[in-house]
Amino acid sequence: LLPKPLRFVPGRSAGVVLAATGVLGALAMFIPVPMTALAPVSIVPKSPHVIAAPIDGVVDEILVDANSVVRADQPLFRYVDTTLRSGFTLAEPRMEVATAKLKTARQNAFGDGLGRKDMAILEAELALARSELDFAKLQYSKVTVRASRDGVAVFDKKSDWQGKPVSVGERVIEIADTGSVEAKIDLPVSD
Repeated sequence: LLPKPLRFVPGRSAGVVLAATGVLGALAMFIPVPMTALAPVSIVPKSPHVIAAPIDGVVDEILVDANSVVRADQPLFRYVDTTLRSGFTLAEPRMEVATAKLKTARQNAFGDGLGRKDMAILEAELALARSELDFAKLQYSKVTVRASRDGVAVFDKKSDWQGKPVSVGERVIEIADTGSVEAKIDLPVSD
């Protein structure tokens, strides 16, 4: 006995073929397909605290080693302070000169009255000299940058930073919390 030949029935056979294809497609999703790629991995801080340049200047010296433990308020790096020190040094005598001029004008104002007309200008000059001195002190206080928290100092190499000009806000060092790290994998888009 021979089996009956299969006949193509236009309405039913297409549905059976589509159902069989769907079932086979669904089963194919559960077949594991091994795929691997090699890429370098590095352990990086999850949310590091960035120590940015507080002023424009040139980094004179990095005071800590890369990947070393630092404590809060520990000096991290220092700027070349020639310009800042001279600005501070020149601001002090300007303040003294403005103070002396104003004092002289006040003394003259009692006698002949000639000093009264210049008092407002001299008071403004004294206020300007005081502001310049305060600004010079503030700038000079930023010559040595300190750590704001405990952690590990993360940067490439000391030699990359020494002598390098930096702008305000430029990242110099990151301070990482040792308890909060993640793996960073650089994988090409093609993989």
